[in-house]
Amino acid sequence: MKSIVKASPKVTVMLASGPGRPADYARAIATLPTTPVDLVGHEPCAMFSANQKINSTEVKRLTSLLESYEAELARACEGIPQCHTDGGALARHPGDRLEEYGVDLGHPSIRGHQQWAAAIWPAVAEAMGLG
Repeated sequence: MKSIVKASPKVTVMLASGPGRPADYARAIATLPTTPVDLVGHEPCAMFSANQKINSTEVKRLTSLLESYEAELARACEGIPQCHTDGGALARHPGDRLEEYGVDLGHPSIRGHQQWAAAIWPAVAEAMGLG
């Protein structure tokens, strides 16, 4: 962040949390007739151990990793007035709305982009002095 601000002192940087939480996402995926194969496995962070069988140990691991990452985002902004986080707004957004994901179920759909942007907009507006 310091390098970005040094190169462009008038910049406003917004760092967003992850959308929803892994447990909500896993519960939503488990309602599908078939679990996407890339979510099934026995390696670390595999959210499912078999079709529609949530691997709660790995979901907890993913949640911990995500929360640690978000804590690092907050630390990256400390002491830099031009740097802001969404304060966890996107993390509080429901993660179980599968219509907000594209066909790969890993990236946001057009609706997802719209909804996720709306979730963080209050923090963006505040950071930019718009609201």
